Amino acid sequence: MLTTNNLCRKLFLPQAGSVEIAFGLNRSALRRRHVARYAARFELRLTEIDSGEAHELLDETLALGSDFRQRRTVSLEPFALRHVELCVATEALGPAATRALDGPAVGTADRLPEQATEPFAYWSNPIVTTADTPIAVSTGAETSIEGLTDEEIEVRMEHLRALGYVD
Repeated sequence: MLTTNNLCRKLFLPQAGSVEIAFGLNRSALRRRHVARYAARFELRLTEIDSGEAHELLDETLALGSDFRQRRTVSLEPFALRHVELCVATEALGPAATRALDGPAVGTADRLPEQATEPFAYWSNPIVTTADTPIAVSTGAETSIEGLTDEEIEVRMEHLRALGYVD
């Protein structure tokens, strides 16, 4: 999961590319906050860096009564071989829309601090794939760092940081 609900990344898109995303609501956090009438709007936007032209790729609203987890694959083919900025954004909707998605709510004095700050909406890390991307079958071996040099481990960590998996 992303550590923030509003994030942009600059990318160079491959040919025949698509972005795989997942987003949803943390139902238990919503229930603990007593905000059953809450909803969150999830947006995926792409801006072409050269032209500045913006495109809305996804705009969906989820509420507690809806299917609280969603997965989508969005085609990026119209933007192939271009430099873009891909952004995810989340907006709180409901009777107390001043409540932050990942922070304390207005008027949370009657709730425990950890309940007031637990995020109730989330995004997975967007993954850009191509039609040629093979489907990986995990054997467990690829997660082992046994036998790697310190330099190889550092290179793996740099790759994970660049992809947003590690801070």
